[in-house]
Amino acid sequence: MLFDGIVLYLQVFDLKRLVDILYFHSCDFTNESHLYTIAGALLFSPLCWKKFITMSQITFLLLRLAIGASMFGHGLVRLPKLNGFSHWMVGLYEKSILPTALVMPFSYILPLVEFAVGLLLLLGLFTRLAAVAGGVIMVLLIFGTTMIENWEAIASQLIHAAFFAILLQFVGSNSWALDKLVLPRSQTVS
Repeated sequence: MLFDGIVLYLQVFDLKRLVDILYFHSCDFTNESHLYTIAGALLFSPLCWKKFITMSQITFLLLRLAIGASMFGHGLVRLPKLNGFSHWMVGLYEKSILPTALVMPFSYILPLVEFAVGLLLLLGLFTRLAAVAGGVIMVLLIFGTTMIENWEAIASQLIHAAFFAILLQFVGSNSWALDKLVLPRSQTVS
């Protein structure tokens, strides 16, 4: 029946109607007719998800503040004892394949970046950039953690990475933020 419907529409050259039907049926998840769903989902799935999966502004705010507080706290407690933190981290990685020449600068930069990313997220300032930077930091930390086989720590890092990915996906819901005052509208939504 699916192919009959497509052939019928193509015969009368009513492509717009076909697109409308495929889009409607692929995005109407309550519709009992699953005949057009597969073809429509393949063609229109990005449009469907944007239509049905949104995030409220308060939910986005809570997620942004939660991950921002975590990153801010990580950086804040490490900054006063930066040398001690660096020595601890270098010692932790000395038996890994990562050279000390990479670990040492990273151990000094990490608290600064954590602090900055956390502060930016708490303020809602340059949220997209802060989320990207936070995600990159998490990828680097996950890689480093695998090099020392600390499998227990990876779960927390993956959760942080997921938070950053969610923030990036729904950055258009970032309404309660300094971004709205500082950045032009075209840079705050997309």
